[in-house]
Amino acid sequence: MIRFGNPVDLGDLWDFDAYPAVLERLAAVDEVDGIVLAFVGLGLDDPSPLLRMGAALRRCSLENRKPIALCLVTWQETLDRVAESLQDGRSSHPSRARCTRWP
Repeated sequence: MIRFGNPVDLGDLWDFDAYPAVLERLAAVDEVDGIVLAFVGLGLDDPSPLLRMGAALRRCSLENRKPIALCLVTWQETLDRVAESLQDGRSSHPSRARCTRWP
């Protein structure tokens, strides 16, 4: 981690198990109202780490009752798979962007 503040900068951390753990710690802080995670995943050949991370972020959001927005830059096919995996009936799809909001 490069900087713990607002914003939190994870630098070049490339550990899909660490992201949910960091976000769970942040979401537990009373002063944190919500989280925006910007992630560039263009170097991934296999989208399964992003699918697992998305599911973990959704759980974290629901458990802490705080919104977590995932801004994902990746290939369209991967973006479609991640967006589809997060569908729960409360999603909106403005233009080509995929947005899922919890709670």
